Amino acid sequence: MQREFAPGHVNALLLGAVVLAFRCLDDGSTRRAGALLGTAALFKPPWIIFALCTLIMPLQRRTAAWALGTLAAGLMMPALRYGLHGTWALAQAMNEQLAKSTGRLLAHAANASLPGLAAKLLPISTRAAIVAPTCLAIVAAVVAAVVWARHRSRHVDAVAPLACMVHPSWEATPAVVEPWSLLAIVAPAAILLSPQAWDYTAFIAIPTWAFVVGQWKTLAPWKRVAVGVASFLIALDPKVLAGTPARYEAIMRWSPNTWSLLVLAAVGVTSTQHRGLSGGQPRPRTIPRAQASA
Repeated sequence: MQREFAPGHVNALLLGAVVLAFRCLDDGSTRRAGALLGTAALFKPPWIIFALCTLIMPLQRRTAAWALGTLAAGLMMPALRYGLHGTWALAQAMNEQLAKSTGRLLAHAANASLPGLAAKLLPISTRAAIVAPTCLAIVAAVVAAVVWARHRSRHVDAVAPLACMVHPSWEATPAVVEPWSLLAIVAPAAILLSPQAWDYTAFIAIPTWAFVVGQWKTLAPWKRVAVGVASFLIALDPKVLAGTPARYEAIMRWSPNTWSLLVLAAVGVTSTQHRGLSGGQPRPRTIPRAQASA
């Protein structure tokens, strides 16, 4: 965590905001949840995925709307000081700076994202390295979730509504979506789908670790081994293990953290029993305070 706080990064604070947002979702406070998720996306644009994932939650569409509204309001705040023309000029200047640094940083050894993995392994342009793996990952994740929900439609799954969105006849039972299990599934995506995500940001997947540990007794043996190996690789310091810069570059070229996060995400998705982070039976759906007082 020293690499997080010493340079003044805010990933840990934003993760706290996201966790608090999902706590608000659990209480039925969509406005607070949306405002917190929108604020997190304002500082870290890839984190908009936390807001978008609430679209599959029944009665939680307002959360995504509040998040997008908060994000839009935040993006317009510089216009109050610089005006629309000045804000556009600042955006263009920032884009020019990013164009100069993205190619070099994207293929950096410590980049643990899927676009970074593609940039290090595939001889393709910077833009293609960002767009192609991200789009493929999103499509693959949605298709996998739909297929998985289709085959387990008799159970109450966190991603079952996806199957209903594709084909209404696939709905076998009313789907109840737990905010905590949904957070555990989506957390690794904030790292993997970001263009630049340094290896130390693996702590963002803490909700997934907590969820998997809560399901530990019900996990298949191979899943336990996979989680153990993935956690061990993430906890290692490659610089100490490699010994020399050349060996470090050779090891990190294969992005062990990226593959470990993918394994952790896969175990989390396939182990969703709809029991939240702490285990136990599904809790009754939370009724928003406004409806309860009516």
